[in-house]
Amino acid sequence: DLALAARFCDRVMLMQAGRVVADGLPQDVLTDMAMQAVYGVAVRRIGQAVIPWSLTE
Repeated sequence: DLALAARFCDRVMLMQAGRVVADGLPQDVLTDMAMQAVYGVAVRRIGQAVIPWSLTE
């Protein structure tokens, strides 16, 4: 759950196809551009809500 990771983890690792794409602070790693690149969907961060990312069309 990305929302829980962003909220409670001091460090996160973003992986794609078994390779580390990014590693560091959640706010530095879990960016809109990184989410789009790894998951292939457009997202938009909407703040510190319970679910901080929203899928866009």
